Amino acid sequence: MMQMINLDNPIYKKALKLKGELSQLIISAEEASELNHALLKLIRNMVFEEPDCGKKSTKIKVAEEIADVLILIEQLCYNYGDDFIQQIKDFKGYKLQRLEKRLK
Repeated sequence: MMQMINLDNPIYKKALKLKGELSQLIISAEEASELNHALLKLIRNMVFEEPDCGKKSTKIKVAEEIADVLILIEQLCYNYGDDFIQQIKDFKGYKLQRLEKRLK
């Protein structure tokens, strides 16, 4: 299983320095929106049994957008530091416990 948060990439520091925090937040929102769009297209294809339109299959496009979002999440974690990362871990633990209860 892949490690979900990797802050060792020097590109994150460079991107933050060159682009700035606001730009990275805007890009994060854009990438999340692109992931949303790719997921909706995948759902539409599944529901209506539509063939993939375009050069990439819909699942490959979803994987590409997930990669973009994960990179931006790591950049946000790099920028906001250990307390932010701990909050994410805490929320994730809580939400997984809640999911587990709902599945019973």
